[in-house]
Order: sequence, then structure tokens, then C-alpha cells
Amino acid sequence: MKVYPVVHIHNPEQALEQTQIAVDAQADGVFLIHHGAAASQYDGDALIDSFNKVTSENPTLFVGMNYLGYSPLQGYAYTQDLLDRGVIQRAPDALWFDDATDYAKTFGGAMKGLRRLAEYREDHPGLKKIAFMGGVSFKYTEWYTADPAESARMAEQLAPFVDVVTTSGAGTGSPPSAEKITAMGRAAGPGRLAVASGISIENIADYSDQPDMTVLVASSLETEKYSGIFIPERVRAVVEAAHAISQ
Repeated sequence: MKVYPVVHIHNPEQALEQTQIAVDAQADGVFLIHHGAAASQYDGDALIDSFNKVTSENPTLFVGMNYLGYSPLQGYAYTQDLLDRGVIQRAPDALWFDDATDYAKTFGGAMKGLRRLAEYREDHPGLKKIAFMGGVSFKYTEWYTADPAESARMAEQLAPFVDVVTTSGAGTGSPPSAEKITAMGRAAGPGRLAVASGISIENIADYSDQPDMTVLVASSLETEKYSGIFIPERVRAVVEAAHAISQ
């Protein structure tokens, strides 16, 4: 398993400090997210400043981002704009969105949005190198379900449009059932499933039948939820346990 600690950003210096804790623990990379950002404008925000600082200090590190409030198409278009204007010197390695469908109400609407994104990425080849981690059966969205079969059905339908099917439990800090993850992992395909809630040192072994799964984790590593401050020992323990499952 790969592990990407999620840094809840306060400022660039804090983001860099927490990234270093992840690096020291031999995590596979980090994701950056800023809950204090205005959804309509990230330029000049701590997220972009933090991305630049983290990637400048760690040029080969896998660094992903989540633009809260942006649809997948908006996020990719915004990233292209940042690159075109030289605001960021390199592209993020992945973009994570809580809902791959941009909160579509119907399956037809979901497919329409995903096809538009695919066309946009085809027109901007550099964006195809940025992994699309799209939420499927994800917390707080129209499409969330705890049912393994229904979650697997959605994963199978959306997998052609999503690089990494990204799912969760019912809420922040809540783990999905092992049955849901097994079913979705089989439907998505090898190496194409990520879990972004509730994974901890206490339960990571429950998902050992998915050794190529990706884990995005924050709450169980922080001093308190959304604090943005990792406890190094917890980070190291989760990373070591995840990597041991892969061996």
C-alpha cells in the first residue's frame, strides 16, 4: 500500500514542516488541502504558496492537491492556467476531488461531465500526467453508499474516466467497511483504488487483501482533527504497516 498523509494547511511554513515529517517517515508523498480557502479563488492563497514551497524543497516528492469547491474540470483548467502564468513551476502529481461527477444528479449528467474533462485533458497533454483521483461513493456526496455491491457498480462504470477511484466511509474519520473496499478494488482494477477517510494503525490490516491500494490519511495522524499537525510516531506506524502489507 502507498500512504499519502494529507496536510491541512495553515501557512507554507507549517505545510513544509508537516511534509518533512511525512518524508522522514518514508511516506510515498503528501496531499495538500486548505479548508480556509475561498472556493472561487486560490491564487495567492496558502494552498498555492504551500505547494510552491513544498515542491521547491522536495523536487522529486509526489505532491498532490485538493481544490475544495472546484469541479474536476475547473481544477484541471485552473492548474493549466497556473502553469501557463508561471505561478507554479511544476504540475502537481495528482488532483483529488471528493466527487468525480461534480455532484451530478443523474448518471447521464455524470457521464457528460466526465467526457468533457477527458476531452480537456486530451487537448492539454501535460494534464494527462496529473493523476485524476475522483471520488466515487464518497462521503457527503449524492452518490455515497455503504453498500459494497452498489459501490462496486459505480467504480466499474466510472473507472474508464478516473485514474484512481477514490472512496471513503460515511464521514471524516470514519473508515469504510472492508467488504466495500474489496468489492471496489476488484471493480476498479489493480492499483486503481484509494481510500480517503478513517484509515489508522488500528484498522489498516483489515484491508490487507488490497495490497496495491492507496491511502490518503490525516485525522488519525493529527494531534486533533484538522489541526494540521502530525504526530510523527503515528505517521511512521501507519506507513510501516501499509508498506508491510505490500511486501
